[in-house]
Amino acid sequence: MPLRWEAMTLRAGPGSAAHERRFGADIMGVFTAELRRYKTSKGFLAQAKRLEPGAPLSSGEWRRLQSQCDKMLAITPDAFLIAYSSVRGVRFISARAVTDYIGRDAFDLYDIGVMFFFEKHFESFIGDSRLDKPDIRTLENLYIEVPADERPSAHVLQVIVREAE
Repeated sequence: MPLRWEAMTLRAGPGSAAHERRFGADIMGVFTAELRRYKTSKGFLAQAKRLEPGAPLSSGEWRRLQSQCDKMLAITPDAFLIAYSSVRGVRFISARAVTDYIGRDAFDLYDIGVMFFFEKHFESFIGDSRLDKPDIRTLENLYIEVPADERPSAHVLQVIVREAE
């Protein structure tokens, strides 16, 4: 099959099946293209929550969400919060933005819609090539506890402006 998108739901149950607790994600999505002149396979991790704008999470729930995002970011910079809202619909928010935010309303952060997210995923602006199969072994192979300052960075351009002397 030349184009394929697959998703794996991580288990939340007790014991060794508690993948969500270990990796912080509910979902691992993987896009594969096997065309004559283009071959790729890459994925992302996501934690899904029902959220509404103007209804901040409790301090404890926000810390729990930040911890889940930290766990996903220890594996890949391509990690997201998927917010399900009756008002805004399904929105994708950067897991990095969630971990860095002091407030507790995820809708205060920049978000994108489903169509734009998947357009960027299929165009290869979003996706980690190390997440190439929707399989728990893929995550197990990447899982290491890494301090926050040593995590893989997303695609970031740093601009330093210096005054002329």
